Amino acid sequence: RIEHLHLGEVDQLTSDVFERVVCSLPSLRHVALPQCTTLGDRALSVLSTSCPHLEHLDLSSAACVTNDGLSSIALHCPQLRHLALDDSPFLTDQGLVSLVTGCPHLAFFTADASPSITDPSVAFLAQKCTKLQHLSLASATQISKTAVGPLSRCHHLEYLDIRSALYLCDEAIEALANFEAAPQLTHLGVSFGYGTSLQRLLKLCRSCSRLRSLVLIDQHGLRPWPGQSHWKRRVRDTLRAKSNVCTVCIESKPAWKVDAHDFVSDLGLVDASLASKIGVKLRTLKNSRSSKELWWR
Repeated sequence: RIEHLHLGEVDQLTSDVFERVVCSLPSLRHVALPQCTTLGDRALSVLSTSCPHLEHLDLSSAACVTNDGLSSIALHCPQLRHLALDDSPFLTDQGLVSLVTGCPHLAFFTADASPSITDPSVAFLAQKCTKLQHLSLASATQISKTAVGPLSRCHHLEYLDIRSALYLCDEAIEALANFEAAPQLTHLGVSFGYGTSLQRLLKLCRSCSRLRSLVLIDQHGLRPWPGQSHWKRRVRDTLRAKSNVCTVCIESKPAWKVDAHDFVSDLGLVDASLASKIGVKLRTLKNSRSSKELWWR
């Protein structure tokens, strides 16, 4: 009785062939389809109806999968515990909510490079999937500090990556430090910028006593502590010396689209024109949804 099927990087795999294979293997529990870019919603529908005992599903880089395919998985595979949806640009809040509703036993979920996921669906995920251990939303730029509160109630969470979430300054860093799941975290990826102090980051690392790997994204693309040379080295050395963290990775993002009011508030400035005093160049985006949307470099 075959329970595992791995078809990674099979570029020429067609839906017809895949459907015939899974229809003949109803006992499948572990299916990995990374880089199978030709498979879409129809293939997922056949897979879910043919293999209702599915527990592990890897759909990394399955760019043709949409919310409809996930709805089929949610409807027929209630025992699903592991789901990888990296590089799935069509995944939205609707698909995530549908998935979580039908698969409440999820312990492992990744949706890197799915930019349409927002706070409400993340909160719903945290509420329904109480056994969640691994959550990676590394490129979900629409997640904010609002999602931190619901995630704090995931008592079993060991891996959390929300490195692209905007506006995670002192308030959100403090909330992360007070995580109910903080003692369990071994990996954490977050963003930071102006308004994030080194002491808060140190408190965060100390609160997460098992934390071994920390990824920090400088979301402003600017040095958070002006005038201090080699600040990345200083942050790494301080966090490693005064906490249990073994690996500290700091990356910079040179440009982000943000709301001007939040940006200026983070800098502690009254008027955007004053930003030029610290070497920040701002310009209004033409044809943007809001006249307050700016780019900074």
